[in-house]
Amino acid sequence: MTHYFISGDIGGTETLLQAGESKYGQLQVYCEHRYASREYKRFSDMLKDFLERVAAEVKRCHGIDAMTHSLESLLSANPNPFAEAMALGVIRTVHTWLPRAIADGSDLEARSQMLMASHLAGVGQASGTGVGLVHALGHALGTRGRLAHGTALAVVLPEVLGFYAAEAGLRDRELASAGAALGAASATEEPAAAAGAAIGELRRFLASVGQRYRLGALGFDAGALDVVAQDAIDDVAIRNSPRLPSFDEARAILASVA
Repeated sequence: MTHYFISGDIGGTETLLQAGESKYGQLQVYCEHRYASREYKRFSDMLKDFLERVAAEVKRCHGIDAMTHSLESLLSANPNPFAEAMALGVIRTVHTWLPRAIADGSDLEARSQMLMASHLAGVGQASGTGVGLVHALGHALGTRGRLAHGTALAVVLPEVLGFYAAEAGLRDRELASAGAALGAASATEEPAAAAGAAIGELRRFLASVGQRYRLGALGFDAGALDVVAQDAIDDVAIRNSPRLPSFDEARAILASVA
């Protein structure tokens, strides 16, 4: 079997910094941050077929993961201008093109746009921003509930951003910029109002692409919340959060989507 190296996944996860294996049918793909350098025509035909056949559910999950990586990069406790520029571009691209990629697997323009967004999400994050509380909670939910990664992130994404926005001035400017990228706010709006508009649009968008679940529907009962909250507090990813939650605050976020 010939192994080909491609950037990221089908428009979802960030660019992988180490090779990882995915198998869809008989096609085996190793993902890394470089492209195949030989047999390009054959590779491009195989990649086109691969992108068209990936299930819509996979696209939903991976697309939300790419957007979440960029939102957490934008809001990181360790921000930088380069990462901010990458993040806003990814947020805008995913918001525009993910619904089209889900609706029609043969829409190669949408798939190409998502593939590039996936790549740029990783490029921005690799500049040192990392992820944060959304991923800390998402890791715990995904592990305990055996959930797709993007689905787990989507459960708590707006709620975590609301937790940040509750501290006046913490990341209002960055969330306002995300609101503009999402088409939910203008550059002339007061930052706190634009930040609220961004969170509201994310709720609407997640629901529109079938990625807005309550924990109960995913198999979690009230007794699981303590365990998941503690897992998140112990997750190294949480260190990049602009506002660190207490155990009770992390549990309250989970309870709000139970």
